[in-house]
Amino acid sequence: MRDYLQRLQAPLSSEQWTVLDQAVVRAAQSVLIGRRIMSLVGPFGAGVEVLPSDTVRSGTLGQIDLLGEAEGEAIGIERRRFLPLPILYTDFWVH
Repeated sequence: MRDYLQRLQAPLSSEQWTVLDQAVVRAAQSVLIGRRIMSLVGPFGAGVEVLPSDTVRSGTLGQIDLLGEAEGEAIGIERRRFLPLPILYTDFWVH
Protein backbone atom coordinates (compact mmCIF):
# COMPACT_ATOMS: atom_id res chain seq x y z
CA MET A 1 0.00 0.00 0.00
CA ARG A 2 1.29 3.44 -0.83
CA ASP A 3 2.18 5.67 2.10
CA TYR A 4 -0.32 8.35 1.03
CA LEU A 5 -0.46 9.74 4.58
CA GLN A 6 3.32 10.16 4.50
CA ARG A 7 3.59 8.68 7.97
CA LEU A 8 7.32 8.13 7.66
CA GLN A 9 7.83 11.88 7.61
CA ALA A 10 5.88 12.44 10.85
CA PRO A 11 7.60 12.24 14.25
CA LEU A 12 5.14 9.61 15.58
CA SER A 13 5.72 6.00 16.56
CA SER A 14 3.64 3.15 15.16
CA GLU A 15 1.80 2.89 18.51
CA GLN A 16 0.94 6.59 18.37
CA TRP A 17 -0.32 6.17 14.79
CA THR A 18 -2.51 3.27 15.92
CA VAL A 19 -4.05 5.37 18.71
CA LEU A 20 -4.57 8.28 16.29
CA ASP A 21 -6.17 5.99 13.68
CA GLN A 22 -8.59 4.58 16.24
CA ALA A 23 -9.57 8.06 17.42
CA VAL A 24 -10.18 9.23 13.85
CA VAL A 25 -12.33 6.19 13.05
CA ARG A 26 -14.42 6.66 16.21
CA ALA A 27 -14.93 10.36 15.46
CA ALA A 28 -15.84 9.71 11.82
CA GLN A 29 -18.26 6.89 12.62
CA SER A 30 -20.16 9.14 15.00
CA VAL A 31 -20.95 11.76 12.34
CA LEU A 32 -20.58 10.28 8.84
CA ILE A 33 -23.56 8.65 7.17
CA GLY A 34 -22.86 9.37 3.49
CA ARG A 35 -21.69 5.86 2.65
CA ARG A 36 -24.93 4.45 4.04
CA ILE A 37 -27.20 6.43 1.71
CA MET A 38 -25.15 7.05 -1.46
CA SER A 39 -22.53 5.34 -3.54
CA LEU A 40 -19.09 6.76 -2.77
CA VAL A 41 -15.56 5.78 -3.76
CA GLY A 42 -12.20 6.52 -2.20
CA PRO A 43 -10.12 7.56 -0.37
CA PHE A 44 -7.73 8.34 -3.18
CA GLY A 45 -4.83 9.83 -1.22
CA ALA A 46 -2.87 13.02 -1.49
CA GLY A 47 -2.18 14.51 -4.91
CA VAL A 48 -5.28 13.31 -6.78
CA GLU A 49 -6.62 16.20 -8.85
CA VAL A 50 -9.04 14.55 -11.30
CA LEU A 51 -11.23 11.45 -11.45
CA PRO A 52 -12.47 9.61 -14.55
CA SER A 53 -16.19 9.69 -15.30
CA ASP A 54 -17.16 7.04 -17.84
CA THR A 55 -20.31 6.81 -19.94
CA VAL A 56 -21.05 3.20 -20.79
CA ARG A 57 -22.37 2.43 -24.26
CA SER A 58 -25.82 0.92 -23.94
CA GLY A 59 -26.20 -2.46 -25.49
CA THR A 60 -28.39 -5.48 -25.22
CA LEU A 61 -29.56 -7.07 -22.00
CA GLY A 62 -27.15 -9.24 -20.07
CA GLN A 63 -26.93 -12.98 -20.47
CA ILE A 64 -27.49 -15.70 -17.88
CA ASP A 65 -25.41 -18.83 -18.27
CA LEU A 66 -24.10 -21.34 -15.76
CA LEU A 67 -20.64 -21.47 -17.36
CA GLY A 68 -20.45 -17.96 -18.81
CA GLU A 69 -20.26 -19.23 -22.39
CA ALA A 70 -23.41 -17.58 -23.79
CA GLU A 71 -22.80 -15.27 -26.74
CA GLY A 72 -23.79 -11.68 -26.26
CA GLU A 73 -22.87 -8.15 -27.23
CA ALA A 74 -20.03 -6.70 -25.19
CA ILE A 75 -20.49 -3.32 -23.59
CA GLY A 76 -17.83 -0.68 -23.59
CA ILE A 77 -16.99 2.85 -22.60
CA GLU A 78 -18.55 5.36 -24.97
CA ARG A 79 -17.00 8.47 -23.49
CA ARG A 80 -14.49 9.17 -20.72
CA ARG A 81 -14.25 12.57 -19.09
CA PHE A 82 -11.93 13.62 -16.32
CA LEU A 83 -13.64 15.66 -13.63
CA PRO A 84 -11.68 18.02 -11.37
CA LEU A 85 -11.67 16.91 -7.75
CA PRO A 86 -12.12 19.84 -5.36
CA ILE A 87 -10.25 19.71 -2.10
CA LEU A 88 -12.42 19.92 1.01
CA TYR A 89 -10.39 20.84 4.04
CA THR A 90 -10.27 22.64 7.35
CA ASP A 91 -7.40 23.61 9.59
CA PHE A 92 -7.20 22.05 13.04
CA TRP A 93 -4.85 21.73 15.98
CA VAL A 94 -3.97 18.57 17.85
CA HIS A 95 -2.91 19.44 21.39
